[in-house]
Amino acid sequence: MRIFTTSDIHGNTEIVRILIDEIIKKEQIDALIIAGDTAPKNFTSSHTFSEIKLEQRKGVDKICKLLGNTKIPVFMLIGNDDHISDEDWDKILKKHNIMNLNMTSHPLGDLKIVGFQYVLPTPWNTNNELPEKELGQRLKSIEKKVNNKSIIVTHAPPLKVQDKVLRGIHVGSSSIYNLVKEKQPLFHVFGHIHESFGQNRIGNTFCCNVSSLWQYGILRGYVIDTNTKSVKKIILG
Repeated sequence: MRIFTTSDIHGNTEIVRILIDEIIKKEQIDALIIAGDTAPKNFTSSHTFSEIKLEQRKGVDKICKLLGNTKIPVFMLIGNDDHISDEDWDKILKKHNIMNLNMTSHPLGDLKIVGFQYVLPTPWNTNNELPEKELGQRLKSIEKKVNNKSIIVTHAPPLKVQDKVLRGIHVGSSSIYNLVKEKQPLFHVFGHIHESFGQNRIGNTFCCNVSSLWQYGILRGYVIDTNTKSVKKIILG
């Protein structure tokens, strides 16, 4: 099975067009995973928070409609810049037959896709932020679903694995790292830290930061092949 994974689209429909026309159609993709931050982000200080949330709901609905028409399974995780209530998120995804990964698992063939949306605190006071201790406690509720026949999708990276920001500081989660190290899923997919796109390993687990460069209209991600247990880097735009 060939699964395309990306994140941090931030409402850029040009990236979605590239994803549909250049990746899904030409790379023989069987399923799609988006690891958070799907909603628009390019707002000004004149926008109220209520206006931002309304426009984000409209933006996610538009993108989900486009992706829902691809006729392949689509799995989506909420991100910290997606300021959408859980209730509205559920409604939009259900409307377009997209699988919600927030703290849930879904079968895909003989595999299981498991999602976890929480991130460590940022300087910007965004959605779904938790201190490390509390994040680790929330993570325990999905840890039994993660094994060597699963793909775990988090928005935040694991500590010291594709998690370095421009200042050279590692900002990943030690709790997520420990879970992946112990459970050894086939693949770990995440985004959030745009500066650290790329792949690495924790033991036998392929770890891929799949964040796109939304502000430049550049789609980035990986095709993960569950049969060959390999990954292929994609950068288009």
